[in-house]
Parts: sequence; structure tokens; C-alpha cells
Amino acid sequence: MTITNGYCLLTELKADERLKIVVSTYDASLEGVIEAVSRAIDNECSRFFWKDTNDTTNYFVAENSKYIYIGDYVSITTLSMDGNGDRDYIAWTVDTDFDLWPYNAALDGKPYMRIDTGPRGTKNFYTGISKGIKIVGKRGWPAVPKPIKEACLIWSERTYERYKTPLGVSATTALGEMTVKVPPPDVDVMTMLNPYRLNVFS
Repeated sequence: MTITNGYCLLTELKADERLKIVVSTYDASLEGVIEAVSRAIDNECSRFFWKDTNDTTNYFVAENSKYIYIGDYVSITTLSMDGNGDRDYIAWTVDTDFDLWPYNAALDGKPYMRIDTGPRGTKNFYTGISKGIKIVGKRGWPAVPKPIKEACLIWSERTYERYKTPLGVSATTALGEMTVKVPPPDVDVMTMLNPYRLNVFS
């Protein structure tokens, strides 16, 4: 199999400082682990960190006349507005009718997450209209952030090693009782993911 939208490479996981695997026997299993962990990271952060190959069309409902939150976009090709619910969309012009925020996202290697109306105040978003705003663009991040990549490597390595202990980690208590525990996600991994969690979105 091949890895779809994975956050680390197969070669990186097999490297000497990781699993130290030189044969290709386990490649399919390792690729499956990387993809599964990448999707688990998406779930933990409530967002994804790959970049759309092609433009997609998405619709939004404005709750504020001056700005809308759009999630993560690498680029916006067109933004158009339906002013009365008839699905007749009128195109807006970037840097005139609207601005992309964060304003320096491209320089900082981050996605655009919000759209503000232009400073001249000549246009506002019409609120409460179903599918009132149509955006065509590429979603995601310009590149996978380094902490996300490292978290994927650590989590993937740990997950693959779990094949050796399918029932969990066994231990003996002070009273001689045998216990079996399945360890929670690595604290270091969660620490890397925390700054990238999308906690508020509307």
C-alpha cells in the first residue's frame, strides 16, 4: 500500500534512530501504521495538516457581518457572496472587498483561518443565510509542521512496537498479582499536539 496524507515518511520511521529496519518485509504494515496515526492526529487536533492538491468548493454561513472563520486554507481562489438566499453569488475581490487572516500567514508557514471584510466598509457579510458564502480554494497547511511530524514518528514507532504486546504491558504488583495495562498516548506526543488543537471554530 501507499501512505495517503501521512505526516512522516516510511524511510524516516525505518531509520537507524527509530526502528532500525532495513528489509522491506514490513513496509505495508508500517505504512498502515503511519496513515492510521496521521488520522489519529487529525482527530486529536480537529484539523488536518496536509494540503489539498486541487481546489475544493465549500460553503459557509456568516454569523458576523465583519468576519467569518473558515478553518485552514493555504489559498483562496474565489470568494463569492449570496446576499438574499437565491444562490446567485457575486464575486468579491481580495485585498479590496476582503482580507485573509492571519495577514502574514504565508510568510509564517501557516494557513489562513479567517476572512475579514475590507477596511473601506463598503461590503459586509450577510448573516444567517444558508450557504451564503462560497469559497473555492485549497485547504490545509503549506507544509506539515515539525512538531506534527515528530509526533507522528514517535506515535507510529510506539504503535508498531505494540504488535509485540497485543494484550498490553504486563507487570507484577507488590502482592504478586499480574496486571495488564494498555498505555495511553505518549505525554510527549500530546504536548507536541496541544498547540495545534483547534479548540474554537464557528
